[in-house]
Amino acid sequence: MQEALDLILIQTNDRLQGYGNVLRKGTDIPVTATGHISSNDSISLNVKQVEQDRDYMLDLAIIEDRMEGSYKIYQDGGLAGSGNITASKSGF
Repeated sequence: MQEALDLILIQTNDRLQGYGNVLRKGTDIPVTATGHISSNDSISLNVKQVEQDRDYMLDLAIIEDRMEGSYKIYQDGGLAGSGNITASKSGF
């Protein structure tokens, strides 16, 4: 099952926080996000669904104008899935 994550992130020094939605099975589900940028231009994000016990752990490397890495999905305290992720930054 493919999911899409749409986030608005705000950076303060090396910290990230934000909000958005995950699109799963045709439904937008609200999420919040916290994370940090490390000194080697990698990003770690913890994305939590507001209404359900489902968390997304993202580890991304910044490569030019995109990000690539891996994700793990935890639901009800256990690992529910994992895989690779590609992300892009949209401008204002």
